[in-house]
Amino acid sequence: MRNLEQALSLSPEQKQAIEKIIEDTRNQLFAVRKETRPRVRQIVLDAGTRVRAQLTPEQQAKFDEMVRRNRSVINRALKP
Repeated sequence: MRNLEQALSLSPEQKQAIEKIIEDTRNQLFAVRKETRPRVRQIVLDAGTRVRAQLTPEQQAKFDEMVRRNRSVINRALKP
């Protein structure tokens, strides 16, 4: 918001209106993420299963380790 305010020399009224738009947008995006997160999570998990099925046992072990190492990142991204 500060960038917009400075670059565009917003009036106090414009700043207030734009802050409201940004807040409304943030809330809408949060709601969409909340609604779609379970489906996204399942798609990602299914993709991992399908990839793993294409690998040799040795590759599967390495893949499983990669997934374990990255699980916290994945879980944060897909957290319900």
